[in-house]
Amino acid sequence: GSTYIYYTVSNACGSVRDSALVTVHGLPSAGTITALFTSVCAGSEVNLTESVTGGTWSTADASIATVTATGVVTGITVGTTTINYSVTNTSGCTASASETITVGPALPTATITPNSATICHGHAVTLSVTATAGVTYQWLRNGTVITGATGDTYTTTGTGNYSVIISNGICSQTVTGATLSAAPTPIITFIAPNELETGSFATYQWFKNGVAISGGNSRIITESGAGHYLVVVSDATGCTDTSAIYTVTGGTGTGNVGVSTTNNDDNIIIYPNPASSELHVEVPQSITTAISIRILSMDGRVVIGDTENKDINVSHLANGVYLVQVYDTTGLLIKTAKFTKTE
Repeated sequence: GSTYIYYTVSNACGSVRDSALVTVHGLPSAGTITALFTSVCAGSEVNLTESVTGGTWSTADASIATVTATGVVTGITVGTTTINYSVTNTSGCTASASETITVGPALPTATITPNSATICHGHAVTLSVTATAGVTYQWLRNGTVITGATGDTYTTTGTGNYSVIISNGICSQTVTGATLSAAPTPIITFIAPNELETGSFATYQWFKNGVAISGGNSRIITESGAGHYLVVVSDATGCTDTSAIYTVTGGTGTGNVGVSTTNNDDNIIIYPNPASSELHVEVPQSITTAISIRILSMDGRVVIGDTENKDINVSHLANGVYLVQVYDTTGLLIKTAKFTKTE
């Protein structure tokens, strides 16, 4: 509002007064500054936003951090400065909001290796980022934090997009670029009158009722009558995988009926992988304990015959990749997997 301000002078003869009309204008609202981070690395940026439009951004010390007209703060050198946002109304009154920004040392340029990879089934891939003293790491998968993954390496069997947050305690940056994909899975289909085929891979080994088929080393084979068929393949990256069982009923020739089954029970766990001395087969209570286990080399030779022992000594096997087959009491193959024998 407006009011008069008076100034009075008095002496023995009396007094005299002068006055001035003073108008008080209201201050504008400076709003509130919102910062996703209140720290930034030297050479990096952080965005500030304001709840009130029409104001002006400024920095208290441009040698430490600068700010653009849109609130983008760039760290220049290590230190602390104040970023101000000022709003002036039509009466010429100005109000300000401020945010303290801390600038940390520049983080080193970092990359994740490998940038991309194919995960072989049953095997892991180790991702690594350039290690630097004085920084911490946090790995993410598809943008979600991986609990406990805080080292400069991370080993995983999961597919997805991986990134890592590097922090020096003052500021942080996210390094992206690692994409892990799964090796293709072989699927068996039936071609009338009497052929089985799968997709395109580098190598093939077909099995019938758990026994390697002599000469069954191509994408397409001629089935030899009723039985449980599967194929072990490898791709160009060296990954190997085993198809689900494909059951053929009836005799050889036109009219065979093929049924693709999924009795590779994921609840049966085979570990450790790789193994050096002993391989363990863990069977859930829902499956009868009277199972039979067989281990074959990748060329189909049986190297450990039928055994009901779920703790299998593999120390005598040569280093390499082997096929594990688990059968139920009826003789049906219910699980196939691979493991690597190492010293």
